[in-house]
Amino acid sequence: MKGHRWVSLVYLSFLLLGGILMLWVDKKTLHLYFNHFHTPFFDIFFRYVTKLAEPLVIGLLIVVSGYVMKWRAAIFILLANALSTVVTYVLKYYIFEDIDRPKTVFKGIAELYFIPGVDVHIYNSFPSGHTAAAFATYVSLMMITDRCYLKWLWFFIAILVALSRIYLSQHFFIDTYFGSLLGTLCALFLYRVFYSNSVKGDFA
Repeated sequence: MKGHRWVSLVYLSFLLLGGILMLWVDKKTLHLYFNHFHTPFFDIFFRYVTKLAEPLVIGLLIVVSGYVMKWRAAIFILLANALSTVVTYVLKYYIFEDIDRPKTVFKGIAELYFIPGVDVHIYNSFPSGHTAAAFATYVSLMMITDRCYLKWLWFFIAILVALSRIYLSQHFFIDTYFGSLLGTLCALFLYRVFYSNSVKGDFA
């Protein structure tokens, strides 16, 4: 997996620093800190960035991947998403079903800033499904892309989607942290299934 080293190092650094941050600061305090940073530009920016992990966009990426690369790539991304969706659903609705989202947690405690016109959910906060889908999709694309600048592009899109979920107060940081880990692990697992015995020509 040559060419992924620096991106992997950045992500591992994020996991390490994020883990330390969660150990030192409770999720409510951390979310309130993040919620103070709002500008008109980022209100619009993150409102639309978050849509890059929604089914329509991911479906289009899967179809385009089938044309630009081999159809194996499209099936790989599709199954990585399907796996992350199933695991996220089980975690949200059967294991951590009683974990509320920021809007519910802070009701009567603190006043959060919400972007006008954005429907903010109140239940089933952990893990972040959008973040899991983003990392399952864009990490998959990163691993089957040869060009270095595209690898970084896919990675930063995934990170921006995760940030958008916090910015919109749809999730706490811990939700996006483990959502990113879930999506990445699904992508890595399916990558081994589809490409472990492949030669370089299979990626084109």
